[in-house]
Amino acid sequence: MKKQVLLFLVVFDCMMVFAQKKVNEYSMEYFKDNPTYDIEATEPKNGKFTFYIYGCSLDTEKEVGFSVESKDLEKFVESLRSIEDKFEEWTKTAKDNNVTDYDKEFDAKFKSVSVFFKYGSKYHFTYVKFSPYFKVTKNGECIAVFRTRELTASDNRFMHHDGFMLAFSSKQEIEDFITALDPNPILSKESKNEATDNLFK
Repeated sequence: MKKQVLLFLVVFDCMMVFAQKKVNEYSMEYFKDNPTYDIEATEPKNGKFTFYIYGCSLDTEKEVGFSVESKDLEKFVESLRSIEDKFEEWTKTAKDNNVTDYDKEFDAKFKSVSVFFKYGSKYHFTYVKFSPYFKVTKNGECIAVFRTRELTASDNRFMHHDGFMLAFSSKQEIEDFITALDPNPILSKESKNEATDNLFK
């Protein structure tokens, strides 16, 4: 079993190095010094692909994020939409009542996702389950937060990373993030490639 897990991690490492390309980006204005983050995707095959979504690193090593497979994308987006609506509601409540310095977890269900982080030239992987929460800062700013704890590599328990976070400052930012995860441009590229291949038989 350990050999199978190690083989999976080696294959996944190679995929991270060679197989995905940038397909979009999204913004989080809460991180004023670095507000824009990349979204990469693998080449689609039989309608299947994987998004690799970079987040704001809490570590000196900056390349960190998580992946969502195409088969899980619809449920992931549904959970984001439930947060989007509740975030708008709670933001209004917080501002109307001058709330500051407050946290409350969203009632949204996310399945475990694969997380990647890089040290030196090597990628490491583990799994986390998001528990996003609504946060009002001390100055009254409202954000929807996705934050991991310290990450430990599945293939090396001595390899750690301080984790990463996503922090959306508005309903529009969440909506733009959802739009950036639209699978249609990726799938249409596969269809176009297949059509071209059919010309040369």
